[in-house]
Amino acid sequence: MGYGEGMDLDECLMQLKQRFEHLCPHEIGVFLGIPVEDIKGFIQHKGEKSLMCSKYWKVYKNPRRSLSLFNTYDRAMAFVPGAIEKIYAHY
Repeated sequence: MGYGEGMDLDECLMQLKQRFEHLCPHEIGVFLGIPVEDIKGFIQHKGEKSLMCSKYWKVYKNPRRSLSLFNTYDRAMAFVPGAIEKIYAHY
C-alpha cells in the first residue's frame, strides 16, 4: 500500500492522506486499531463472508477479541462528548 518499514508516523500519515485523495483506503483500519487480520480478510473477501459484522467493522478472525474491542470503542465514544464539553467550558 506504499508504506515502508522505515517510515515514521508522520510519513505514514502523509501517505494515508495522499491515498485519501483517490479513495477511502482500507488501511485506515490499522490507524484506528482494527485488527490487521480483519483488514486483510475484508480486502481478500471483498467485504463478504465475514464471521461477524458490527457497527465498527466486519470480523474475519477472532470474534472474541473483536467483541472486546467493540466494547472498548463504545466506552470511549460515551466518554468523548463529556470530555469535549469540559474543554470548551474553559473558553
